[in-house]
Amino acid sequence: MNSARYRILCPKCTMSNTEIETGVLAKLSFLSRDPRYSVEKPYLLSYESHNVPQHNFVREAVDDVRIHDIRGQEHQLTFERNGIAVLEMETQMQFDDFSDSLKITQCYCEEIAQALYQYMRPKSVQIFDFNVRPMPFSRMHPTDICLDSPSAPGVSELHRQCAAA
Repeated sequence: MNSARYRILCPKCTMSNTEIETGVLAKLSFLSRDPRYSVEKPYLLSYESHNVPQHNFVREAVDDVRIHDIRGQEHQLTFERNGIAVLEMETQMQFDDFSDSLKITQCYCEEIAQALYQYMRPKSVQIFDFNVRPMPFSRMHPTDICLDSPSAPGVSELHRQCAAA
């Protein structure tokens, strides 16, 4: 089992200690509430279509959303109360395995589905897609994720979004 914790590196981070403690304000966009979503699921096409609109959703911008550093408070967060949860899970995957799509599909996606199932207890969990964006990592330690980089080695976009949230 591999239970290494990844260190998040952000070389351009200029947050002061006060900002880290109190959070920072940001403008975020959310999916607006629209009655059509009760009969039509929101979607975004990753390809151009001449017959179907690229997306069917409307974003709503919200100013002054306070974003807090959750380090050290991960276990206090629940999906039901906070809309976010940090789950710890074991994996059979080794660092180099994250460049192998077959291993990701057969092993890691199943592990993620199982962790989500254990936490949320839904009827089922389905992983629809993943994306790995490799890059040379000669200077990086296997447990470093560099958020400043356009793509980090062996780290899925899902991980990057979760780590950056």
